[in-house]
Amino acid sequence: MSRVNHILVKSGLQAKKIDVPLPSDDPETYTIYGEDWCGYTSLARQMCQTANKKFRYISFRDNRPLRNEFSYRYAFGHSTIPLIFKGKKFIGGFEQLKNDF
Repeated sequence: MSRVNHILVKSGLQAKKIDVPLPSDDPETYTIYGEDWCGYTSLARQMCQTANKKFRYISFRDNRPLRNEFSYRYAFGHSTIPLIFKGKKFIGGFEQLKNDF
C-alpha cells in the first residue's frame, strides 16, 4: 500500500494538513481520485468494475483546495476530475482511461 501524503491546504486564514493516499505501487492497479457527485468519476469506477480491473477510489469530499493542490503536485495541473493513475503513472481523466483499456 502506498504511503499517505500530507498536503497543506490553506482555508481562509488558516492552513491545515490533510492526509491523501498516494497512487498504488502496483503497476496494474488504477487509482481514481474524484468526487461522489461527478458523473465521469462514477463512469470510471463502473468501467473498472465491469472490466474486472483492480482499482481504488479516493474522494476529495468536495474539498476544492485539496483537489487543486493534489492536481498541481501529482497530476501536472490537470484541472478536471477524475484524476486517474495506473500504478504511479498519471494517465489523465475518463477519456484517457477508456483509451487505456
